[in-house]
Amino acid sequence: MKLLYCPKCHEVFSLDFVDKTCSCGGASGHYQEDGVHAVYRGGGIPLGIANDSFDFAIAKQAILNKQSDIPFCGAKFHAWVVPMNSNTFIKE
Repeated sequence: MKLLYCPKCHEVFSLDFVDKTCSCGGASGHYQEDGVHAVYRGGGIPLGIANDSFDFAIAKQAILNKQSDIPFCGAKFHAWVVPMNSNTFIKE
């Protein structure tokens, strides 16, 4: 999953096949037709989330939500800041 973070308005938003823009207009982007590659513009910082890791965390969180005897905690997942030289998340 690809997301953009705007350091101006501190908004994080997911991408879609239509162009999306943060609240302040400082970052925008969209997936290309293949659903793998994405482009972005402005001062946005690209982020990535491992889909399988995220899906596992969602499933684990559902189990944790049913347990009342555990301290506050959440299921973790793998995420990263995408490097500027990425060939799947391209700055226009």
